[in-house]
Amino acid sequence: MKQKFLPLVLLACAVLLQGCVIAALGAGVGAAAMYGNAVQRDAYVRYRTDMERLNFDRERAGMLPTSIMTYEQWDNGQR
Repeated sequence: MKQKFLPLVLLACAVLLQGCVIAALGAGVGAAAMYGNAVQRDAYVRYRTDMERLNFDRERAGMLPTSIMTYEQWDNGQR
């Protein structure tokens, strides 16, 4: 009895939950994209902080500060 009932239950679950599987995959892909964006933004914040620290040291030494790129310039590879 179990051998005939189990495939039927699995088939019913697969049919009833197919929309949930697609939604779960979409949520996973979206979360991965957001995580990648957060890491990239964090890298830019570190760049900007380092450049501000460098410019502060340059000003104390009597030198002109260097320009700091915008996020768009930095993201486009104009580093």
